[in-house]
Amino acid sequence: MPIPTRYSHTACFLRNWKSWIVFSVSLVFIVALSVVQAESGTSVILSASKWTPIGPAPGMGGGPFSGRIDVAAADPSDSNVMYVGSTNGGVWKTTNWLDTKPDWTELTDQPQVLSLAIHEHDLVMFPGNPNIVLAAATGPGGGILRSENGGTNWSFLANSHFDLAEFSALVVDPNVANAQKLYVAVSGGSTDFIGGSGVYKSTDGGATWSNAGSAAFSGFVSDLIQLQENGQTVLYAADPATGGVFRSDNGGTSWQAKSLPANANGYETIHLAGGTAPTEQIYAAAIDNSSSHVSSRFFSSDMGANWSQLAWPDAPGPDSSASPTSHRADGSEKYGEFIWKSYDSGQTWQPFGGGGDPVSGTFDRTGVFVACGDNGIYRNSIYKGNNLNTVPFYSFSLDPKDPRIAFGVMQDAPGTLKYTGDLVWRYVQPSPGQGEAGKIRVDPTNPNRVYYLDPNTRDPVSAPTAAARFVHSDDGGKTWQPAITGLPNDSSNKYTDFAFYGKNALLMDPNNPQRLLLGLRSVFETTTGGDPNGGPNFGGNGWRDIGANMGNNGHVITAIAMAPSDPNAIYAGTDDGRIFRTTNAGAASPAWNPVDNFANPLETFNGQMVMDMQVDPADANHVFAVTSAWVVRDAWVVGENTGLNLGGDTHVWVHAGGAWASIQSNVPKEYGGDSITVDWQPPAHPQTPRLYLGTQRGAFGSDNLGATWTRFDSFPRTRITELEFAPDIHLIGAGTLGRGAWETLTQSTPPAITPPGTQMSAEATSHSFDLGSFSDPDGGPWTVDVNWGDGSTHTSFDLTSPGSLGAKNHTYKEEGPFTVTITVTDTLDGQADSKTFAVSVSDQPVNATGGFTIEVNVGTDTGPQAVATFTDPAGAEPNASDPAPTTSAGHYTASIDWGDGTKSPGSITPLTPSSLTQQFTVTGSHTYTTQSPVSGFNVITTIDHEGVTSMATSTAIVGHAGKVTGDGQIGDGQIGDGLTFSFDAQPDGTNSFKGTLNYADKTNNIDLKSTSITFVSILSDNEHATLKGTATVNGTLGYTFRVDMQDNGEPGIGVDRFRIRLSGPTSYDSNAFA
Repeated sequence: MPIPTRYSHTACFLRNWKSWIVFSVSLVFIVALSVVQAESGTSVILSASKWTPIGPAPGMGGGPFSGRIDVAAADPSDSNVMYVGSTNGGVWKTTNWLDTKPDWTELTDQPQVLSLAIHEHDLVMFPGNPNIVLAAATGPGGGILRSENGGTNWSFLANSHFDLAEFSALVVDPNVANAQKLYVAVSGGSTDFIGGSGVYKSTDGGATWSNAGSAAFSGFVSDLIQLQENGQTVLYAADPATGGVFRSDNGGTSWQAKSLPANANGYETIHLAGGTAPTEQIYAAAIDNSSSHVSSRFFSSDMGANWSQLAWPDAPGPDSSASPTSHRADGSEKYGEFIWKSYDSGQTWQPFGGGGDPVSGTFDRTGVFVACGDNGIYRNSIYKGNNLNTVPFYSFSLDPKDPRIAFGVMQDAPGTLKYTGDLVWRYVQPSPGQGEAGKIRVDPTNPNRVYYLDPNTRDPVSAPTAAARFVHSDDGGKTWQPAITGLPNDSSNKYTDFAFYGKNALLMDPNNPQRLLLGLRSVFETTTGGDPNGGPNFGGNGWRDIGANMGNNGHVITAIAMAPSDPNAIYAGTDDGRIFRTTNAGAASPAWNPVDNFANPLETFNGQMVMDMQVDPADANHVFAVTSAWVVRDAWVVGENTGLNLGGDTHVWVHAGGAWASIQSNVPKEYGGDSITVDWQPPAHPQTPRLYLGTQRGAFGSDNLGATWTRFDSFPRTRITELEFAPDIHLIGAGTLGRGAWETLTQSTPPAITPPGTQMSAEATSHSFDLGSFSDPDGGPWTVDVNWGDGSTHTSFDLTSPGSLGAKNHTYKEEGPFTVTITVTDTLDGQADSKTFAVSVSDQPVNATGGFTIEVNVGTDTGPQAVATFTDPAGAEPNASDPAPTTSAGHYTASIDWGDGTKSPGSITPLTPSSLTQQFTVTGSHTYTTQSPVSGFNVITTIDHEGVTSMATSTAIVGHAGKVTGDGQIGDGQIGDGLTFSFDAQPDGTNSFKGTLNYADKTNNIDLKSTSITFVSILSDNEHATLKGTATVNGTLGYTFRVDMQDNGEPGIGVDRFRIRLSGPTSYDSNAFA
């Protein structure tokens, strides 16, 4: 439901030159807000040396919510510059306000800024120099913020005067140079002024202050404005306690009463707006002190001398804003929020829009109305929050095993928010859930099992719906089922306070995640996650009451703690400052005893609410506790907006088996306390726990059990509503009431890589490379980057656990030594380790082919002979990837082993390849001095590709020159065979040959006559010979012939063989021997 804010019932904004006024009023209908999924945002990197904001921003998962914005101030000279202020969110700035999604920058998360509570009318810019920005910060640490450079740097002034003050307005006199004259109105809290009136003045830019109000003032002024009358600054102040509006035209030296019409109930608050064009007009919006908080609006055109009541925009009457017309079956009521505008001084009204549950409004430099509210900032009803992160979390929960998961419940949101590792959070909510209040717990053994306590449900406690008091989900929050049997079905056990002070009253047993403890007005236990239980003491219900004997007199259980070493030892704290303990929680009817110091137990904590407790895992009697008066954001009850002073009480305690002892130490008591958590074994000193304390103004840590505390300066001075520690992942999370969620690591160790040794590969060949392993005792998941060292695209992948890095394939295009760099980065904290290993990449062996035959006689030079061919599978070199040397001779060499015991270099052609697929040829020449066997010599060619060799084999048949002669016929010698031959050839003494060959094949009409003899070779066995030459066939020139013959002895002994092959115009092979 919408949360009442200090201005949501009534506020008034006036734009002079537009001549229209706007009122914010309660609305009598409800607007449902759609929820959509958002795109992924910026991944969050955590640190152990500082706190890091984790969102939600931008857009918070699709809903129009950035969190509450109280005030906006437009740059008077630049339409794109806008500042906003927020309760506990500080000051933010955008320089692209007119864009669809302005980019906002936080300005005040600085150690010297002691409070981030910036409210309506508490943020201004000096018209004479827009770089001068001023803000009044309320509550504990209150004071004046001043920047001379557009918010980059700030001075924090007058804290000694305004600590604990509730500012209602900050005014700068535009007629005094350099913003030296300032005024503030204080509506609550306390100030350090003797006889303070509620209006204070500075003439030195905020450094020093003096009382500037009337003696007639009550001491608290709810609003202060300035108007310009003929170049003179006129002040109007509203003092609801006196029912008066006061006017000063001399800088507060004197005031004239301009009282509103009398109200029998008196006025609770009055807010002002005014203008002087064309004439001075003053508007006042007032709420009375009645139980209905009746709202009225007034108008004066004569400097406040007379007031007339404005027509009510949403008739029927002046109190309709307090008259609910939307009722539910249980008698509850709902209100929406709305803005109305008027062009005729408030006589008639037109609806303007919702403005996100409006708090205040202004106009930007272009004259467009800007609404600020619980849901962010709007320009003419268009949401402009984008990445603003001023979310007020009422509760915050970690996933105990996954640092990338957390949950938060915030003001006015339509659902529970889920963090998944980036700044954009998603909505998860039981439908039709209430949102806004509640507590999430996550099963550490099953992250999909999520429990949700909704204290604000409008259904009966035991209503079996998805909006029941207690539900669980088995899909990480997508769908929900009620788990409520055994819980009390009466209104006294319902929380209906939106702010939900029982956020620490839902506890999960660290030894058994199915066992949960729930605090209502007693303590309830389930051992089945809320599902029906047929075991002893449960009677088939999911829950049983184990606090019936407590003696808390019906007071609400606000905090529960358990001793991890003894699940039967449970502590329960109440809203009236009592703590009880049982040591037999598993019994059918557990016994409880108070853990108090005095005969009057309420004196222990002075009636303060027990906010949080932590029990030592090793000692069930050692307990830390935080107590505080309950502080909410609602102005209609005691709250921080009124500057509540908590300084009269101690808030931080320890119990070690005896009396409770204060460990408040140097933490200012006025900061109160909302939450405490403990790292029981911090890495720096495992024997001494480290305490973490969440207060109204930031976080503190203690390494000596609370004897002294140190402020975490990296955490802004905002209110921490909840701290949680997940020891298994060394993570502490904090939810704040106005500045989103933050996290820090208690341990952060960088990954350590163990690289592999040197590895080998060949160019242009895919090879699987071992990447080694890494260790990391915390964090994750991890990203791995492999830089192969050759200029190629890196290989990247993710890992969810330490250990082996596995192997990855890579292809090096060229040979050479390479250095591979592996980088493992822990995505949780950004720490990384890099290591290298060497890779030696050789050239690929070429694809070599032999098969050539050389025929030569002893003593004769063979002349250039092809002995091998080859191609390079990686591409013929030189090429674009391997251009030097510039010819193939610099990339390949060849050696020829001729088979006779001698070797010689080979010649490789071409020198310049025409393509990557070029075939190269190796040639060489040789003179043999000895004959080869009949089968020939093996001629082995070795091709060296820059150190990598390949071989190919050819054959050299070496004979001797001599005379060969013979004749005969082919076949069995029978008549009709038709194949006859005769030959006579020999050397001619001049290294040439002479002789004749005749051959006839009548069947195939072949009549061959030699024209020359070019080669005669007799092999080493003197049986085989080869004859070559040229010839005519049937009188036609252009033929060559080859004859292979074998003489097996004298005629008639054995079988001689003869074969002739012709090449030329036609081809012929006798394919037989004689």
